[in-house]
Amino acid sequence: MTLDASTKLFNDKKYNKALKLLNKVKLVNQSERFKLLILKACCLSNVGKEKLALLSLQDAKKYATTDEDKSQVLRLMLQEYLSQNNLKQAKNLIDETLVTNDTIVSVTILKAYCEICWKVQDYEQLEMMASRLLTQDGFCPRLQQLLCNLAVKTFNKSEALKYVQEYSLYLNTLQEGYIVYIVLLFIELNEVKEAEAVILQLYEKYEAHTWFKILVASLALANKDYNEVIKLLTGLKQDSIPNWFQPQLLHIKLLAQAHEKLGNYDISFELFNKLAKFNLEKHDFTDRIDHIKQYDSIYLKDLKRTEYTQQSMVFMIGFPRSGSTLLETMLDTHNSIVTLSEPLTISKVIESAKNITNQDYPKCLTKLNKTELIHLKKVYFDEVEKIIGDTYKGKVLIDKMPLNIGHLPLINMLFPEAKLIVNIRHPLDVVISNFQQDYKINYSMSFLFSIESIAERYAQIFEFYELNCREFKLDKIEIRYEDLIENLDMELTKLMAFLSLEKDSKYKDYQKHAKNKVINTASKNQVSQSLYQTSRYKWVNYREQIQHIVPTLEKYIFKFNYEA
Repeated sequence: MTLDASTKLFNDKKYNKALKLLNKVKLVNQSERFKLLILKACCLSNVGKEKLALLSLQDAKKYATTDEDKSQVLRLMLQEYLSQNNLKQAKNLIDETLVTNDTIVSVTILKAYCEICWKVQDYEQLEMMASRLLTQDGFCPRLQQLLCNLAVKTFNKSEALKYVQEYSLYLNTLQEGYIVYIVLLFIELNEVKEAEAVILQLYEKYEAHTWFKILVASLALANKDYNEVIKLLTGLKQDSIPNWFQPQLLHIKLLAQAHEKLGNYDISFELFNKLAKFNLEKHDFTDRIDHIKQYDSIYLKDLKRTEYTQQSMVFMIGFPRSGSTLLETMLDTHNSIVTLSEPLTISKVIESAKNITNQDYPKCLTKLNKTELIHLKKVYFDEVEKIIGDTYKGKVLIDKMPLNIGHLPLINMLFPEAKLIVNIRHPLDVVISNFQQDYKINYSMSFLFSIESIAERYAQIFEFYELNCREFKLDKIEIRYEDLIENLDMELTKLMAFLSLEKDSKYKDYQKHAKNKVINTASKNQVSQSLYQTSRYKWVNYREQIQHIVPTLEKYIFKFNYEA
């Protein structure tokens, strides 16, 4: 009777009263004890006592006699772990259950498992489980999307194209958000004809919808029909775009890009500035800790280093929008080179170092011993193999992530023998090009919104680079983007000599190579075209708007042999 009364209090959302009453319940059998522990766990969860709720569920497991009871405990425990964002424990729970009693794992839980695998980057398990569910239970839009994301993440264009083409077979049954995803992914993969086919198939149904006009404009920009972009998007109101549409500010970026291509630089700058202001208003960066400044309190020469590694390591660093994607694509054509395009390898190492030492980055680096550094090197290569397997072994591995320039001390600790390719471009071009991006918000990109903050970050990053050059014997080569465009053969000859590799002529087919790989950076469209001069000194078109940042960058404009 008291158990029934507690259940009624729970249904009335009187959780504390229900808990008090549950403590008075006199239990007769195992079934009642199971029900009490489940109810107690649910009450505790609703009053914010998640850890106690999990303990109650652990007790309930002992009294679960039927598969239905066991499945309920599994579902509630998973719910608790996910509410606490404890993805590791959530995944371990499902992994263990799949081994001990897979019959109680519902399709819903298996789908949640796929989401967890994506977030914790267990790509092998994700691919296996998502493929299995799609085969057994038929098409599921989210699972298909996860497989597309996985193929893009691991730079497998043929797989990405296969999955998104399968996706597009269900266009008429998909929610609108998935349609947006398909079209933009086709464009990202440089498969413009495929995107066009989707647009044509759905045009009559959706032509009046704002979100669909943005997709049509995206296609028009890819086809270099800049006047059509302007016609479609001019006057479009932000509040007419549905909240589910991502990226929310895509229309502003498309419009700004179209005006720039037509030489309307004042309008283009105004639109890019509007984009920056929207982003700045949406995010609060006041609590952000600048790890570059945190290095001021660390004596770099005291940091320990690991021993030489047999793997030939190269890190391509610099500042975003400095030509690194173009150069990486060229180098990736070489049989003796494997490249990684903007992986999270160093980020994973940093997280692991923080966990080992229980210290924030970069202070954690001062606490690491050589055994821990060897472990961190393993963390690095484990992350590499999640993305490209072991294809890098016996070859030169080039890890291209421009802003890893801010992690040079850590790179030097793990790989003191590594070579560095430092991408350089006119600082004013770099700043204006970053200003024109609509970056996804993360720590690194949070510094790259206003024209002023980008200039300040550029100067800070290269001051830090100079400090590292003084403190360490860095084996580096600086490659200027403008020289690469002007004297490609000479620059590649110099670079190959630096890498101790024989130069071949495959780099000349980099455009073809680019079209057959996933490029997930802002330069994806440019690298599939012939070398062109229009990106050189584009800052001149905005001279009036950016004149005030020249003093911030003046040192590096002259250091790298440019003019202002």
